[in-house]
Amino acid sequence: MRLVLAIAFLVACDRPREPAAIAPQAMTAERPRVDDLIEKFQCNRCHDVPNTEPAGRDKHCVRCHQQIHAGTFDAKPDTLARWRDHIQSLRDVPSLIAATRLQRAWVKEFLLRPHDVRPGSIAQMPRLAISDVEADRFAAFLVPSESASVAFDPTLVAQGEQLYRRFACARCHRFTGASADDAKLHAAAKLTDEMRRRSREVETLAVAWTLAPDLRFARARLQPGSLAAWIEKPGGAMPAIAGVGPAEARALAAFIATTPLAAVSKPVASQRLPVLARRVPWAEVSAKVFHDTCWHCHAVPDFARGDGGPGNSGGFGFAPRGLDVSSYTGISGGAFGPDGERRSIFERIFDASPALRGTELFDASPAFHGNEVLGAALRGTELFDASPAFHGNEVLDASPALRGTELFDASPAFHGNEVLDASPSRPPLRGNEVFDTPRVVAHLMARHVEASGGSVDGIRGMPLGLPALSLEQIQLVESWIVQGRPQ
Repeated sequence: MRLVLAIAFLVACDRPREPAAIAPQAMTAERPRVDDLIEKFQCNRCHDVPNTEPAGRDKHCVRCHQQIHAGTFDAKPDTLARWRDHIQSLRDVPSLIAATRLQRAWVKEFLLRPHDVRPGSIAQMPRLAISDVEADRFAAFLVPSESASVAFDPTLVAQGEQLYRRFACARCHRFTGASADDAKLHAAAKLTDEMRRRSREVETLAVAWTLAPDLRFARARLQPGSLAAWIEKPGGAMPAIAGVGPAEARALAAFIATTPLAAVSKPVASQRLPVLARRVPWAEVSAKVFHDTCWHCHAVPDFARGDGGPGNSGGFGFAPRGLDVSSYTGISGGAFGPDGERRSIFERIFDASPALRGTELFDASPAFHGNEVLGAALRGTELFDASPAFHGNEVLDASPALRGTELFDASPAFHGNEVLDASPSRPPLRGNEVFDTPRVVAHLMARHVEASGGSVDGIRGMPLGLPALSLEQIQLVESWIVQGRPQ
């Protein structure tokens, strides 16, 4: 059925163009130089960037993935076949050379707070450690000038919607909140890897589907004056549509830019699942989590090829972390912290994100000394004090029989949640911090917070630029850690 839809789409569209070779453009007076930012954030590891040569193969994430799927990467056929099953993201990314039609303010905001714009793409723009000034400079580089605003003819909106349906634009584009949005048609148009390998034409359509943005963002994302011209004579991955001339393009632009959009509910950050009672060995957590996703950026060259991934050797503006999850020994070695010293990724840290279980609360009353923990199951007045004998890993129980001074060790059989770390390096409590979070789990859950439109201070969501791991995968990781990381 999907291949039939693809053939129908080929009939509706002009013959897909061969991807044009993108050469560095001549520098214009209007386009400022940002060589330092391109080098720092390594934009050319994924994107075609104006005036910039692409990264070498061992650094170019996208071309490496494309070569693996094309069978041209230097590896044995059985190895390539195995890799193809795991590598589904970062095969197709938008070129930044066509970004001149975007609104500069939107580009800056997107660099600072990226979100999912392309529903067909697994990979998303990563949340970089980019400053406001750097984002402003890079937005001016991508959008050196903006055209004057234009008014859309409201009498063309109804015609534009008819054309939108007639040309089946919903095959590639979501238009969330619009009357013409068709999630089922969009999902049915996705082409499998087997279909993509049948012909260049089908592969080209698969790329178009992957990179097609949700048109809900078009009115904030695109310069109004560029919309109709792009629809009539598109570039990049979008194919030209047979039967679309200037009049049809104006009507489609009016519909896209002005049709009413229903409100979209804000995603709610997910909650961690309880740890599993059954045993979780390294082989299981490795196969289902670390070797399923994490190893590609956090490994060593001998395992992942290339340079071992930006999560090991550094990249995208981040310092080398030296984290290798390809083996039990590697992951046990931890990662470099901001001070350059190695630290465990399993140590428990502060995490104030709403994605936590939410049962461990700290009271910030004047009598609070910085070490007390208040369980949500209590009546709301009890404070548990950490005596000088406290060693930093005890758990305070909320049993009615306690008087507030007893300390309990967090053995595997203990089912409490309130873990208190009293090390002197901890910052002062603010009244809502939680200790019950292994560092790696905090980063995995922070990705859920980012996906819901938020962020966690001091914690960058992982995996970077990819969808959050499932709660079941994170549950496996945490259960394995709580059980002492059995081999």
